[in-house]
Amino acid sequence: MSIPTTPLLPPWLQPRVAELEAQWATDPRWAGLERSYSAADVLRLRTTGRDAARAVVRRVDDALLRADRVALAEAGKGETDWLTALVTDVEDTGAGSGGHVAAFELARARIDAGAPELHLSDRHGASTTGPVVVSSSQHVRALDAARLAADVAGVATIIVARTEARDAALLTTAADDRDRGSLTGSRSREGFLRTRSGIDAAIARGLTYASHADVVGMVTSVPDLAEARRFAGAIHARFPCRRLVYDCPSPDTAVEGFRRELLSLGYVVRLPTPTHSGDHPSSTQKEEQFA
Repeated sequence: MSIPTTPLLPPWLQPRVAELEAQWATDPRWAGLERSYSAADVLRLRTTGRDAARAVVRRVDDALLRADRVALAEAGKGETDWLTALVTDVEDTGAGSGGHVAAFELARARIDAGAPELHLSDRHGASTTGPVVVSSSQHVRALDAARLAADVAGVATIIVARTEARDAALLTTAADDRDRGSLTGSRSREGFLRTRSGIDAAIARGLTYASHADVVGMVTSVPDLAEARRFAGAIHARFPCRRLVYDCPSPDTAVEGFRRELLSLGYVVRLPTPTHSGDHPSSTQKEEQFA
């Protein structure tokens, strides 16, 4: 991954290289995670200043703070926890069409604005025949770029890698050997490569992403507990402590028995919350996780 850096590390930062490397090697927070860059790269970038593109997250954060102050002023105490952690997506122009440099810049802006959790999806977009995913290696580069942004900021931002390979039967490129085994040998009218979708494809990508993210998730349009168990079992067989995300728009995921089963498997379940009149159905979401 070629993130631009300054050519030389200032002498006064040299001792920090070994300290940071030791922290990555010994802190349980980083167990099982791989980095495609060095501690020296991180320290170089820390000397180059910060990106100022943080307006969106900052506005949301400020709005939540104001709501908390209003509730406190009017009632003396607030029944709503307005100071919730902000979860932001980096996928559309980061992991998808923008590449890893865009992912780094967008992640850094969101981190600077106070977002502690970043979601990156391997979805490139959509065609007339369905969703399209990027190559596995391209998404890994985007995940590494987001991690680099967090390391440069000196914070333990949670990186969430989501795969849409369960439903996506189209691929942007066959540049990655890991993706070639699922190719069908044909192309769509837009020129995308046709590939076999399904739970096996989601598992393969989940395992690839698990060493580059804190949380691994599958996106599916069809709620299926059997598939959820297979995905969780495969990831936890190699990464027993990795948290999981189950992302499905179906209202069936809100059924108590279904939700409790997912939570017991180690999933964080993204659920749509009740919306006000005029709200877009997907404009507000909440997350639950097994306690």
